Amino acid sequence: MKRTLLSVALLSCALIAFQLVLMQALSHVQWYHFAYMIISVALLGFGASGTVLALARDWCVKRADVLPPLLMMLSGVGIALSLPLSQYSPIRFDSYLLFVEGKHVVGLVLTYLVFFVPFLFGALAIGLLFLRHAEMIGKFYAANLAGSGAGGAVALGLMWLLPAQQLSAVVALLALTAGVFLVPRNHWRSLLTVAAGGYAIVLFIVLLPPVLHPSEYKSISRTLALPNARVVHERSSPYGIVQIVS
Repeated sequence: MKRTLLSVALLSCALIAFQLVLMQALSHVQWYHFAYMIISVALLGFGASGTVLALARDWCVKRADVLPPLLMMLSGVGIALSLPLSQYSPIRFDSYLLFVEGKHVVGLVLTYLVFFVPFLFGALAIGLLFLRHAEMIGKFYAANLAGSGAGGAVALGLMWLLPAQQLSAVVALLALTAGVFLVPRNHWRSLLTVAAGGYAIVLFIVLLPPVLHPSEYKSISRTLALPNARVVHERSSPYGIVQIVS
């Protein structure tokens, strides 16, 4: 039972930290007001998970030994891949061009979907554990709240050390590890294979982080368009990303 509570806390920590990382990344590539988009994506993921559990409750409860760890791992993989995918050219959008070019509307929808999936999987795992252990809902809700509170502190602390494009992969480790803690003995081989794949993805992104592409209408983009302009120093913190251009 302690491992299950710890898993809920770790996953909750990862989901809140992930929100803050996305806010920082979108503030850099778009503008700060896209923080509201991330809040809406997270709420949509949790709301959709409630709908899924209401419609498929019996099916989910019958598989409550294997679904929570699998969903936690899939949430971790989604967290790790979210920023790289959002910066992929066919998906990337520019808010200034939403009303000019239809492809940017499609890009916005796809970006929303990429960010939505990790929250959906994570919320499904938490909701299913709440259903399975309804008689101990107080302890599980406390673990959820404690983990969420810790997620804010963890994200802010790590922002002094790592840029957003690496930090999303590091945060994914929490969700992957939460799933590993719950792996049942009768499914350990398949689930640990999923976990190993997730850890490999995290390692790859940490070593080769994606490049964040700011809007072409931001000052940094216009400055770097000048002849021989280049970024000579970059530093990330909870206050944002600072770049010195020569």
